[in-house]
Amino acid sequence: MVVIGLIGLVITWFVFGPVVSKLRTRLTAKNRLSKEYDNLSTKLEILEGIDSIQVEERVKKMEEVFPSKKPVVQLMGSLNQLASEYNLSFGGITLRPGSLSQEQINKKSSKNAKSI
Repeated sequence: MVVIGLIGLVITWFVFGPVVSKLRTRLTAKNRLSKEYDNLSTKLEILEGIDSIQVEERVKKMEEVFPSKKPVVQLMGSLNQLASEYNLSFGGITLRPGSLSQEQINKKSSKNAKSI
């Protein structure tokens, strides 16, 4: 009787072992996707609450300051063409952006105010 119980237990383990492991992996995937869904639904609620007119105004202001289409290639071509017309050599442009401290910003704004 004990042998039959052990054989039944071993057969049950072989049959239901893979099913249980698949069930565990699917449950963990479901939990992960549920958390991701909650995060995305929260983001959706936040984005739906944003005023579209205000976003458009901000985009226009940013586009004025930082245009998305920069004519760098056309400028480089024009400078190269002008240089060749006047038998000059054009080696290119090197950009070295620096950081502006608050003192430099204040000096520039005061110079602009004086010149006006």
